[in-house]
Amino acid sequence: MAKQNIVEIKNKESASYLSKLKHLTFLQPFLEGSVTVSQAASQANVREHQMQYFVNKMLKLGLMEIEREEKRQGKPLKYYRCIAESFFIPLDKAPISNVSSYFAQLANVMLDEQISYQAKATLKKHQQEKFGFWISKDPEAKSVRFQLLPASRVLEQDSTLAPSLAEVPSFIGVGRIKLTTETAQKLLESLKVFNEIPEEPEGEYYFYRVALTPVVED
Repeated sequence: MAKQNIVEIKNKESASYLSKLKHLTFLQPFLEGSVTVSQAASQANVREHQMQYFVNKMLKLGLMEIEREEKRQGKPLKYYRCIAESFFIPLDKAPISNVSSYFAQLANVMLDEQISYQAKATLKKHQQEKFGFWISKDPEAKSVRFQLLPASRVLEQDSTLAPSLAEVPSFIGVGRIKLTTETAQKLLESLKVFNEIPEEPEGEYYFYRVALTPVVED
């Protein structure tokens, strides 16, 4: 594999911009090649005016350049690309001061998206419903359940209670489990399937967030 062209970021304004993980959505198309604003917006699945805003910002920071212009009637069509194939930000230039802060920012970006999508998906399927929190004992888990449910299901004592996966295909699970390194490695390999599933043109977008890490006691 050819060695990448890497640029080290030496000013804090550029480091601050690149360290905001949400900005990477707007950076990615220009790392992959030379594209127009319209093409980049399509690749990133964002509005064209949003992409134009961030292109202007990256041009000002010197992270991007106009590679070429194609003549046409009216304004010339501009093709942009990043000034390098990759960037390196020394920790002393980054607004993220330590490794824990990096993982916290990464998790929070994904968590905010997950929360927003889950709420919208649930309410979309039950637009006319009143919701509430149902508290009861969970015999299997030997704990107390605190669950968001449509009021009608609780009042009618619906045996299914929670919106089914057929209605809202979403799931969230958090826990801690003791595994051998070999089993954890097999599980990690199986989780990579999310990155290998081909997108279906007739489907709708689903958000997924997966984390697996060893628990290291202080």
